[in-house]
Amino acid sequence: MKDLFGVEITEKEYLAGGKPRSLSVYQRRQLGMDYRKAKEGEEQCGECSQHIVMAGAYHKCKLIGVSRSEATDIRVRHTCDRWEEIL
Repeated sequence: MKDLFGVEITEKEYLAGGKPRSLSVYQRRQLGMDYRKAKEGEEQCGECSQHIVMAGAYHKCKLIGVSRSEATDIRVRHTCDRWEEIL
């Protein structure tokens, strides 16, 4: 599939509403991990071993990247295909 400028984009990038060059590093990582809202009964980011909380209120995923930016914030009730059980 091609965008308005003739650049090849994947279906995920098209559905994300951006061109490949307009996606941030963190958005590309989320697309690659199939980051999405969890269905009922499915594991959630808040229960994953990669989930961390910064300053008591900012939820981050070690796999996406951790920074002081809101671009790396995750939603606790979302999930991805790399979910890992807390040991």
